[in-house]
Amino acid sequence: MADIFLSYASEDRDRISPLIDALQAEGWTVWWDRALVAGPSFAEKIQEALDEARCVLVAWSKHSVSSNWCRDEANEGLERQCLVPLIIDDIRPPIGFRSAQTVFMSGWPQDRTGLDALIEGVRRALASMTSSAASSGPKASQELSIAVLPFTNMSSDPELEYFCDGLVEDIIADLAHIPQLLVISRNATFVYKGSAETIRQIAGQLGVNYVLQGSVRRAHSQVRVTATLENARTSRTLWSARFDRDFSDAFTLQDELTGEIVTALDAEILWGEQARYRRSKISNPQAGQLLYRGLYEHYKFDRASTLIARRYFESFIELEPGSILGYVWLVTSYGFAIVVGWEDPQIALPKLKSLVDHALAIDPEDAHALVGDAQFKALMGDLEGALAAIERSVARMPNFDEAWFFRGWIQMFRGEFEDSVVSLEHANRLCPTLNSVKLGVLGTAYRNAGKYEESIQTFKLCLERYPDFLYAHTSMAVVYGLMGDLKAARREVAETLRVDPSYSIRRFVTPNLYRDPEVMEGSAEVLRSAGMPER
Repeated sequence: MADIFLSYASEDRDRISPLIDALQAEGWTVWWDRALVAGPSFAEKIQEALDEARCVLVAWSKHSVSSNWCRDEANEGLERQCLVPLIIDDIRPPIGFRSAQTVFMSGWPQDRTGLDALIEGVRRALASMTSSAASSGPKASQELSIAVLPFTNMSSDPELEYFCDGLVEDIIADLAHIPQLLVISRNATFVYKGSAETIRQIAGQLGVNYVLQGSVRRAHSQVRVTATLENARTSRTLWSARFDRDFSDAFTLQDELTGEIVTALDAEILWGEQARYRRSKISNPQAGQLLYRGLYEHYKFDRASTLIARRYFESFIELEPGSILGYVWLVTSYGFAIVVGWEDPQIALPKLKSLVDHALAIDPEDAHALVGDAQFKALMGDLEGALAAIERSVARMPNFDEAWFFRGWIQMFRGEFEDSVVSLEHANRLCPTLNSVKLGVLGTAYRNAGKYEESIQTFKLCLERYPDFLYAHTSMAVVYGLMGDLKAARREVAETLRVDPSYSIRRFVTPNLYRDPEVMEGSAEVLRSAGMPER
């Protein structure tokens, strides 16, 4: 969630960019359309960002006064009493917005008169919204959090009441096995059984950003269960389903529905199509817990957590020796460690090869196994073989985000920079969960394609979420250097060395997987100019 939503006309982008820098220098996060890196649609992402921002800043200009988008966005800020308007041209605001206290900055960015007044206006708006939120209940968690409300019994059968409660308890217990997701306990949610309060009110009181609700209706031997997942901040329905089943064996039915609903929620909130695939490959519930705990540690992307993750994946293999999942996630773990320099390739590559062989022996056409094979071949310098393997993975499982991610990764090393961006953006649309590595690689792909502004915004988004991610700081230094802003490049190099004083150019460029070694060598030259140590 950004502090500020900035509404402006695209024709004013060059004038607005310095304003973004000034606001971020105050320690605030800013959402503007350059931050769009993933999502179902442009309009939906804008609405979601508007709903979540604590202040709406609109820049009125000769272009924006006639923009319906800007008027609608400003109106939302006006209704929520968090609008801060400014004028950057010699014009009058549109009718309906002239009574709002406005900051005049018609000389911007050459003349910075009015900036102090604007910053003070934003500060007051943010303080007002923070105070309002505090008085109305706990602030919704910025982490992934969900409340599963008691399902409604739509029939008069008391037996169905027990079934409803048991189903919700099982869903809560199963969701709790996913470490990335904060799940509100049964005791807290069952207080709302029969409550007339709205989803937004309940979500605000519980401090969550997703709510699952449902109902159960029985007719003779048949039962109908409906379930709906909502974004609590926007009231937008993200997923809904209806299940018609035979009610002859209530306990079996309860287990079956729990599995289907939890898998759907996992797919919608966290992992996309991967979630359905993973659960289809796990028969032992204890093994499932080990896998998810391993993934939780893996996605921290630090050395200590990587070692912990591997132990979970190895324990998973002991319980599920016939499942590909443990092998392929160990492949990814070792592959990442080689790329960032945590493993000696001469030692790690034979281990990685053994893991890939195990996965392919289980199913040579499995999409995950083929991703592992592509990773190994890319690290061995066989970019042709890597691309062939990843194309087979995409063909086998077209909605598998990891396949599309590694497709973009491999295309980038091959020098197919525009194609790389397309693949990586598609991967991010397929999976709602973005992490530091996905954002870092996307930012690099934008840089290689010459899309410097998109690259900077992607790295900034990455650092908002992962402020100590070394690669983002160093890569942003490269982009700034390529743009001719050596001062900003030096600043990012200094941040890199603050996080890790031993970091060096040699670590950044090793291994050099690009077909054209000049790509990395050019980056090294920029870092050298910005003060990065050689070794």
